[in-house]
Amino acid sequence: MHFHQVEALVRAGVDIFQHRGPRAVVQRVNLWLRGTRRYSASDSPATYRTFCRRTEPNGQDLRRQRVAASRLAIHPRLSAVTVLDTHNLPWITETFQSIMDQTYGHWEWLVVVPKFDSELCSFMQQLSSQEPRLRLIESEVEAAQSSYTMLLNRALQVIHGKLFVVVEAGDMLAPSAFFSIVERLQNDTDIDVLYSDTDHLDADGTRVMPVFRPDWSPGLMLSTNLLECLTAYRAELLTTIGFMAPDAAPYWAWEYALRVMGFSGVGILEIAAVSPIAV
Repeated sequence: MHFHQVEALVRAGVDIFQHRGPRAVVQRVNLWLRGTRRYSASDSPATYRTFCRRTEPNGQDLRRQRVAASRLAIHPRLSAVTVLDTHNLPWITETFQSIMDQTYGHWEWLVVVPKFDSELCSFMQQLSSQEPRLRLIESEVEAAQSSYTMLLNRALQVIHGKLFVVVEAGDMLAPSAFFSIVERLQNDTDIDVLYSDTDHLDADGTRVMPVFRPDWSPGLMLSTNLLECLTAYRAELLTTIGFMAPDAAPYWAWEYALRVMGFSGVGILEIAAVSPIAV
């Protein structure tokens, strides 16, 4: 290991200690020693596939996870929110299936659908007839950049969950994504925000371009949005901090994250669930 790498590790350790305490430092060292973070972005796609096989739950693990999810001491409802426009029909089926495949089942999915798109509305109504946890909200306007946050806020105003995540059409969540969020809350009950890593799917469905988020760093947030991937917020933040700012488009997610960061007492943690996004 080169000196600059050691220096970077020391800086990261100090930052974690200052913002999350000694326990978080120990947890991160354990992860490093177990090799769960030894993939480099410069490695080949084949290396990344090997990394995924080594670190992610297999079918048997996911079945055990479903059983474990039913026995959690704390099992809050999680609200997923999606805003659709007229171009999203080819992508929504995969997103729907990835939510249906979640090992943690105490969720609801609110989807804002353009009322004037009869084909998309009909398709979503068909899905909602199959899944009672899917709630549709019809909109009279297109989900353009200027109206997206308004439509998103409309859905957020009627969520029933204790936590919420924003899911875009085309996103494919890892089956353990919701479980990973709720599992972290079992021992860290004061956490208000949890964020994750992400990767992408190429045209052949191969997982590529992983983005491993660093540990929480308020300083780094000023130059890049660490919370732009799958991020779970406590719903009560909508009351204390407010909803998404319509005038912040297209950077509404970053603006909201900075407001959350500036609110005293908010706890933020990273989770290691990788959620692929179709590209």
